[in-house]
Amino acid sequence: MAATVAVLVALGVGCDSAARRAAEEEAIRAEPPVQTGNLGDAMGARERVMPKLPTPQDRFMWAVREGDRTEAQRWLDKGAVVGRLDGGDAEVTGGATQTGAAILVAGVRGKGDLAFVTWLVERGASIDEVDDAGRTPLSWAASEGDVDLVEFFVERGADVHRADRLGRIPLHYAVFSSDAGVVDALLKSNSNINAQDSLGSTALMYACGKNLPEVVAILERAGADKTLRDNLGRTIVERAHGDNNPCVQSSTIPADTD
Repeated sequence: MAATVAVLVALGVGCDSAARRAAEEEAIRAEPPVQTGNLGDAMGARERVMPKLPTPQDRFMWAVREGDRTEAQRWLDKGAVVGRLDGGDAEVTGGATQTGAAILVAGVRGKGDLAFVTWLVERGASIDEVDDAGRTPLSWAASEGDVDLVEFFVERGADVHRADRLGRIPLHYAVFSSDAGVVDALLKSNSNINAQDSLGSTALMYACGKNLPEVVAILERAGADKTLRDNLGRTIVERAHGDNNPCVQSSTIPADTD
C-alpha cells in the first residue's frame, strides 16, 4: 500500500497534502535501521575514524632506523627522547622491553654506521639497553659482523656476558656472523668462551656446526672446552658438519655409538 501511495504521490495523481505526508512517513518507516554499533546514535555511526598521527618519538625512531642524523636531531628538538623513557635500568620483564623503545638497538640494526651510533651514545642512548628478545646493541653488532661497532661498545663498558632470552651472549652471535675478527675481539674482552645457551650449545659447537675453520682455531687457541655436551648429549664431533671439518680432525672426543 505504501508503495502504491508513493507512486501516486510521485505522479501527482489524486493526492492531497495529507496523503503526501502519510506517504512520506510510511517511506521513512520502511527504511532499514541505521547500524550504530557502540557509538550509540546514527550520527556517531557515520563519523570517520581518524588515524593516529605519528608522535615526535615515532618520527625520531624512524630517523634512527634510517641513520638520518639531521632528521633525528629535528625530532629531538621537537621533544623526542634519546635515552630511556622511564629513566630506570634496562631489564626485560614479561617479555617486554623496558628501554625507551631500544633506541640504540634500532640504530645498530638500521642503516646507521659507527659515527651515527656514537652520536646517539653521546646524546644519552644506553649502551646495555635490551630489546624484546633481551638482546643488547653489542649482541646485534656481533651478529652483524661489525667489528668496529663491537670494539666501540666494548671500549665503553658494554657487558660481554649479558645473555638474551635464549641464553645467548654476544660471542654466540659473533659465531653466527662467521666473522673471525668479531669473535677475536670479544675473546680479547674476556667473554665467557664456554657459555652455554638454552640448548646447551657453546660458541665452539656452533662454529663446528657451521664448519668455520678460522673461527674454530681462534676458539681452540683461547681454550674452548672440547668435552662439553649440549642438551641432547652431543659433543663437537656430533655437531660437526661438512667435509674436512676441523672439529672432527682435531678432537679426541669419540662420537657416541648408542
